[in-house]
Amino acid sequence: MGDVMVNNIWREKKIAPLEYCSLERAAKLLNCELEDLIHWNKIGAIMMAIEPKGLTGDLFVYFNKWHSVDIERYKDKFNIESELGFSGSIFKPILRCKADICFRSLPHGFAYLGRIHGLWVITIGVIDKVDNTLVVSKLQNGYKTFQPVKKSDNIHSVFFFYKGEKELLFELKDLFITRSDIEKIWDSVISGNPMESYFTGKIREDKSIQISQLSLAQTARHEQNRQRVEEVAKQVRANHLEECSKGGKLTITNWVKATMKNKDRYGGFVITSDRTIATILSEILKDERASNTTQ
Repeated sequence: MGDVMVNNIWREKKIAPLEYCSLERAAKLLNCELEDLIHWNKIGAIMMAIEPKGLTGDLFVYFNKWHSVDIERYKDKFNIESELGFSGSIFKPILRCKADICFRSLPHGFAYLGRIHGLWVITIGVIDKVDNTLVVSKLQNGYKTFQPVKKSDNIHSVFFFYKGEKELLFELKDLFITRSDIEKIWDSVISGNPMESYFTGKIREDKSIQISQLSLAQTARHEQNRQRVEEVAKQVRANHLEECSKGGKLTITNWVKATMKNKDRYGGFVITSDRTIATILSEILKDERASNTTQ
């Protein structure tokens, strides 16, 4: 950024660069008010980030057209963040589910059903001025959009579409600002020039994605069914742990049997395959273990 970076904010504050920080810390670093950060978010100059805990949805990855990519090589890979150039944004695919639901090849890219952890940028959402809550806006098809903090140079665009029915609301304490936006604000302070925003004619960076409505409907139904199994199974485990265990230890086989036996007590679900249910229950345990290790 030219001569401006000679006197950058990190050197000025005499601290090593932070890749992200809370809004409160950012306001102190920048010598501004919290409402200033909210204002810059509202006008599209900066975006907020969150640390999701296992949100489920589809990751859409589109490679630059000039870059030759073997799309199928990403299929069945559990750790693909490094290959996609993600730094701090974690995506864990849901493997071994119905064909054409987990992984779908697309022109110049792919879609992968999975869960996100780590740090993700909210690309569609503004902070409500009444209660200072960030509302993640719904798109026309009812999905919400997030992007990784960083991606590989050969990737044209990456979007994560949250599939849950629950509305996403985040308090200010749950939000973060990334280093790039902190430095953008600081450069504006030093130069005296306004940041690019909707008021200065900024063009949105998120590219439109053509998604099959049939594919969305199928995936949505599948995910709703999965969520019902998860909800019922967790209630069965909580209330009928002895039926889910063998020798005092929880087992997938017994948990599946107990879930099928007691499902109607807790609203039921439409999935009937023991194998599919066993896969879902295994993923519940994996997610819980991953959540425990990150806390």
